[in-house]
Amino acid sequence: MMDDFVGLMMLRDGELDVRDFRAASTICDLLGSRNEPAVVRRFDRALLVGRQSFGGLGVAGAFGAAGRLGICFSGSIDNRAELEKQLRVGRGDGSAGVCELVLRAYEAWGTKIGLRLRGAFSFAIYNAVTGQLFAARDQFGIRPLYHLLLADRVLFSSRLALLTEWSEVKRREVDEDVVLHYLAFGYAPTDRSPLRSFAKIKPGHSMTVRRTGSVSEERYWQLAPTLQEALIRSPDKVALELRDKLDAVVLRQSAGHDSISVSLNRSPASHAVALSAARSGLSVDSPSIRFISRKKGKAIRAAQGSRLVAEADSAVAVSALSSVAQFDEPFGQLDAIRFQAFYDLNAASGREMSAGGGDELLLVQKRYGKFSAVLAQAKSARGSETEKQTFHQTKLFKRDLYGDLVGIFSDVHRFVMAGPALAHALIHSPIDDLGTSLERTTPENGAEVAARVDLQYRTPMFLSLNDFARANDAKPPVFPFLDPDLADACAVIPSALKGYDSTDAHAGILLSTLTNSGQTGFSPSAVANDVPIDEWLRTDLRELMQDTFASTSFKSRDLFNLPWLDRLICDHLSGARQSGAQLWSLLCLDRWLVGIQSRRTKSVAANPMSVACVEGVA
Repeated sequence: MMDDFVGLMMLRDGELDVRDFRAASTICDLLGSRNEPAVVRRFDRALLVGRQSFGGLGVAGAFGAAGRLGICFSGSIDNRAELEKQLRVGRGDGSAGVCELVLRAYEAWGTKIGLRLRGAFSFAIYNAVTGQLFAARDQFGIRPLYHLLLADRVLFSSRLALLTEWSEVKRREVDEDVVLHYLAFGYAPTDRSPLRSFAKIKPGHSMTVRRTGSVSEERYWQLAPTLQEALIRSPDKVALELRDKLDAVVLRQSAGHDSISVSLNRSPASHAVALSAARSGLSVDSPSIRFISRKKGKAIRAAQGSRLVAEADSAVAVSALSSVAQFDEPFGQLDAIRFQAFYDLNAASGREMSAGGGDELLLVQKRYGKFSAVLAQAKSARGSETEKQTFHQTKLFKRDLYGDLVGIFSDVHRFVMAGPALAHALIHSPIDDLGTSLERTTPENGAEVAARVDLQYRTPMFLSLNDFARANDAKPPVFPFLDPDLADACAVIPSALKGYDSTDAHAGILLSTLTNSGQTGFSPSAVANDVPIDEWLRTDLRELMQDTFASTSFKSRDLFNLPWLDRLICDHLSGARQSGAQLWSLLCLDRWLVGIQSRRTKSVAANPMSVACVEGVA
């Protein structure tokens, strides 16, 4: 929470009053510590709250025509040195303050500033002269940015939990449509907040709020289109150039670290990142965690060569539930247990890197090939019945889950959520955000389309690593493949050069070039085993599960078909069904609901005398 922020801008004729300053002081208590107090800065009819010593809060008044500006910033800028030289700020070595740098960039490039920034960031800039608020989020949404529009003000923050602490926020009602999405996939959608009335800026988008109360959102970045194979004259050269780009991004994101930690979770992209770091002379740790069925009392750690091997039992699942309770959004994938294990067992060393997005950009997800096959079948027999996915046949949710998937969400959402099961119904449906449509999608480029949908909507799967790092007081990981320049470089390469299943003569050349160890001296470790959640819920976690689902708070939410859930539990405990993943998702949802409805954001309380409120000066 060192660089989190909250802000308030009054709309129309609204004026700040004592309640606003009291609310800001409360947020200061949550954000600050005894050694690093948070401050409140006032700019005309706006309040900005953050911890100034971490560069998350700034004021600018002498930067020319843009006038009197205030900024809240969360995250990091990877290309600071380059921006300093372009803007003539600082010494050109990345040492300038991030707030000053972003404000100078905003004055130079205006609302197109997002195109110039590289990194994981969210920020909001208030212009006291025009009375406008400009806010933006990084290209892939690594850092979130929430906002709440009220009658006379707009609240915004890098944390949803912090917004709920503001005195004007009276209700924390869960959006059932988001719960619907969560039940199908184990995570919340990228473009919707899990609480009603709250909203969040989409990845790669900016938002402008005017004093009149009008709000506009603009997309400033989009993944580059794929080139036709005929335009690629030298596949070998293209593969080597991409490897060089990956090396440059990994080296830049590891700045200040001699070693990195990469989890090799059956992911070719993670092997590519590890090998890239090794080529750059970094020490690479590839921790491996094996999950065991029954408790042994404590975890076993052992070094094998240059990597750490550890055993984790069901206790790590309990820790994961505690972490999820602190999240801004629910997350119930089994990856929650894997992520938590690395923090509980101190498996990571050095700079933690995630290959999230890499398998999608390299088209190595097996389901992409399956989608192309179903698409071919759907086009040859348009309108024929397709088997529904198993989950959609359940009776868990009180509403008609399958019907809601078809009726509530946009075509893009339906495509993401139902995949091949609804392909035949979406043949004529445009996917405007992707610059294409399923009508123009062929079995040959179907994998590319499916991957782009994943990159737009499925990123919470791996970006939840940020939440686990926050909940465990660790530094957030970095995501080399989510660097927009590297992502574009991957995206433009024709599908025939990527993935496993192509019959092209150059099939797989990209992947083989990126994962060829050569003379790096790094040897990938064995991958970890699956999480034995089915067995844990029948043994060590059985009492916790039964107590949770029998509790008054769970039953009183009136979200679920309780008799059907009881049958699901009984069938699982008897071995008639293997429903561990689904039951785990419900456990995580319950912990998150309890947390978001009742908690105050975790922090070290600040000394009340250390909370400062100062006037922004020109």
